[in-house]
Amino acid sequence: MKNIFKCSAMILLMIVQIINGQVVKSYVNLTLNPYENVNWSTYGQYKANFHTHTTNSDGADSPSEVIDQYYSAGYDILAITDHDYTTWSWPSNPGMIAVRGNEYSNSHHMNAFYDFTSSDAGIEDGIPHVDASGGLSLINHPGRYYTPNDWAWYIPWYSNYPSCVGLEVYNQGDRYPDDRELWDNINENYFSQYSKLVWGYSNDDKHTTDHLYGNYQFMLMPEKTEDALRTSQQEGAFYFCYEPGRSGDALVPRISDITVDDLNKTITITATGYTSIDWIGPGTTTVGSGTTFDYSAYTDVQFVRAILYNTYGSTYTQPFGFETYSETPPVTDFVADKTNAIPGEMINFADNSANAPTSWSWTFTGGTPPTSTEQNPTVSYSSLGTYEVSLTTSNEFGSDTETKTAFITISNSASISISVISGMDDVEEQSGGSMYTDSSDLEFCDDGGDQKVGIRFQNINIPQGAIIDSAYIEVRADESDTKTLNHILFAAEDIDNSPAFTTSDYNVSDRTLTANYIEWINPPSWSAESVYYFPDMSNVIQEVVDREGWASGNSMSFIFWQEDIDSDERVADPYEGGYPPVLHIDYTIPGEVIPSTPLNISTSVIGTNLTISWDESTDADSYDVYSSDDPNGTFSFEVNVATNQYVTPYTDAKKFYYIVAKNSLKK
Repeated sequence: MKNIFKCSAMILLMIVQIINGQVVKSYVNLTLNPYENVNWSTYGQYKANFHTHTTNSDGADSPSEVIDQYYSAGYDILAITDHDYTTWSWPSNPGMIAVRGNEYSNSHHMNAFYDFTSSDAGIEDGIPHVDASGGLSLINHPGRYYTPNDWAWYIPWYSNYPSCVGLEVYNQGDRYPDDRELWDNINENYFSQYSKLVWGYSNDDKHTTDHLYGNYQFMLMPEKTEDALRTSQQEGAFYFCYEPGRSGDALVPRISDITVDDLNKTITITATGYTSIDWIGPGTTTVGSGTTFDYSAYTDVQFVRAILYNTYGSTYTQPFGFETYSETPPVTDFVADKTNAIPGEMINFADNSANAPTSWSWTFTGGTPPTSTEQNPTVSYSSLGTYEVSLTTSNEFGSDTETKTAFITISNSASISISVISGMDDVEEQSGGSMYTDSSDLEFCDDGGDQKVGIRFQNINIPQGAIIDSAYIEVRADESDTKTLNHILFAAEDIDNSPAFTTSDYNVSDRTLTANYIEWINPPSWSAESVYYFPDMSNVIQEVVDREGWASGNSMSFIFWQEDIDSDERVADPYEGGYPPVLHIDYTIPGEVIPSTPLNISTSVIGTNLTISWDESTDADSYDVYSSDDPNGTFSFEVNVATNQYVTPYTDAKKFYYIVAKNSLKK
């Protein structure tokens, strides 16, 4: 059944409101139904688990033992996803669909399925690799890394890579209970931007027999084939379960039908073995109960999902997506990713208007471009000042204009704060030179021997030649360290654009360092989970930014070491720990400084030389001398001099001169 708006002789369901004296008619449509293509009377329900480990990584049982455990409990589909190892082909296959898998564990963990070639990656490389290879991927146990408020981090993985099909909202029992709220927050914002939803998964993440059978899903498929399974995963045509008792018999409620009535605006579930049903909306709030959910008044809400309960556990549907349509003109509003910038810096504007505008007309006073009809344009400003921005939005019901005066300020000073964005960007080099790229902490100075730490920050938007006013790195302590530490030394890599760290031996110490470095003498004691700031490092960053090949958007790396036999340390959280290091920089773009005009020019002949002198010009560091045979003709450049005097051989020929004061900031 297609979920489109239908009109018949029946009364049209709508919500009528009066806002600012205007009648507003709103209609809600169910526009995304994951079960739309499921024929419940003919499709099979195939029990599946997509996350297991064997002795090929850190599991307790061999691949054959794991396969037999799930087959004996009636599973139809199984993925073996050893850490950074592809267990394939299977040593035995008793009739289940064998899903080729690998849990990439180099940073935030994710599962790769079906088609891929890399065996060792982080999410930053893994999801794009699987997408390009034609496989599918799944983001694992997000609660290990982020909170429900961090939903925005996940949106690009789903919007940019359609092969990333879901999120684990149950893992190894219920290790991260906040993951359902994170799932809901992602879907609320993802659907409002892209009209798509993220599918939820429940997986054993099986390492030992204690982890068996608590988490599974039933895939709804016309036949038991890998092609049908892929379609089920991509469309969300399955429901998932959590059974704390781990019976292996699937004692939770079972769904036999889900019916959507577009005309009467209802979703109805038919199931067995349930004691109650709740309907959950954004914010993980209960918005209804019972077998039928009436969404006729569910306006301006992105989704709803159902949970079926009994004494053994719970069963979850995938979310259903809604869109609200109103017969009202837009109410215009807009935002910018920054309202303070430097000349030439790109500013991203975003339409934030209500009531679904279909066209946009922007005016950027002083900006480049000065106008735009894009919904979300990018603009820069070349001159210092404060500027007005105006947006008019329109739809078939009318238009509205919003003008924000003094909205954008362009100045010479700016600040940036940049976090480490990859597990390969904060690394340790141990005393023997071996590299540790996915550590759960960063030990500065000592880890059973002297070691070096490398931290890389990408996309540093500071133009070449900027003046660094202050700079420091912020970290969060991973543990309490109270012993005296003599010092921590650190410098920047002396290179235009620092490359990523690799696993090659000595990849930290092999890098060339800036001439400037910082010595943090006797760092204070650290308390676990407290934030600390390294000393000002503006001089080492200045050295890199002053390089001829430095360009805005390049990357910088910083190297930390010690030069004594001190066996103490300070330990910080890395990217993998959820609190990556942050680089803070305040900087100034040098403005134009116009030298004063050279005055009191005089000439004298001493011996065979003509000497031309003038008063020193304020803010000048050199002078250009021009001459001509005709005071009204073309003057030619002769020479640039560093002082307020020019000496040239004397001749009888008549010649006229003028002097131009210069400096490096105004030529």
